[in-house]
Amino acid sequence: MSSGGEVAEQLQKVKRLLAEYYGGDVQNQIVPAPQDLEALVFGRSHDNRLAYAFVEGARRTARGVTRLAVPRVFEGVQQSGGMYGTGWLIAPGVVITNHHVIEARDAHRGEPPATAADLQAQAGGVEAWFDFYQETGGEPIKCRGACLLAFNRQLDYAVVELAEAHKLADRSPLPIIAQPPNLVRGSRVNLVQHSGGGALQYAIRNNFFVRPGDTPQFIRYQTDTEPGASGSPVCDDSWQVIGLHHASTPVPAQVVPQEVLNGNPTTVTLLNEAIAIHAILDDLPPEVRQRILAPRPQ
Repeated sequence: MSSGGEVAEQLQKVKRLLAEYYGGDVQNQIVPAPQDLEALVFGRSHDNRLAYAFVEGARRTARGVTRLAVPRVFEGVQQSGGMYGTGWLIAPGVVITNHHVIEARDAHRGEPPATAADLQAQAGGVEAWFDFYQETGGEPIKCRGACLLAFNRQLDYAVVELAEAHKLADRSPLPIIAQPPNLVRGSRVNLVQHSGGGALQYAIRNNFFVRPGDTPQFIRYQTDTEPGASGSPVCDDSWQVIGLHHASTPVPAQVVPQEVLNGNPTTVTLLNEAIAIHAILDDLPPEVRQRILAPRPQ
């Protein structure tokens, strides 16, 4: 067995060999720059830096978001064209979106609500595209057909089970907040959407919770969306889903300090709105709620 002195001598020899090979001694510890050269401009309570985990969470969330194409069926007859929306995995093989996405009707044109049979037929003809990214140029994963599990017109949600869920066996449902979220005015929110039926987009800049909706079942926030974004997940900065985006809504003119244009706070007359996830869970049939809340393998 080597003595302590022999081990120390061997370590010194290794150090000399490394110094000769790399042309110098082991680098000294880096001395931080003086603190007065850097600053948190708005103070630590308004530190806008984000850890890499935020980017990783954004990537992971995108894998669970899908572009939906829904056929239009009237009295059992499929019409030409269809409607687009966004959805996301809320349980293995199960997608949630808005009721009005699956219903695929244009109330502004005076179209009547879909019958129960037409609603089921339209769900059956859904085509869900996952990994639909403009930048990658790859082929999306296309799942055709679904079964309608639950819906509520007033809460504007619909839950469908994909017929080709086996294609998604490698991806997990998005994490949700099952209780009323702890939001204060100015809390940041993030949306992942397929506006216009196009490739996936993030809304992660200048997005803030403003206030609850007309009832605690809804939350209102400022962000940018366009038709096709309906059904998008509304996430906090930990990428947990707090709401199901469904529409913009007019509000009395108000100054929102976080909305700045040309350096000045701006008056807004529109806010986006989501149905809070806890309100949807409370409304779901017990068997569907159990599937969503079932423990998931880590």
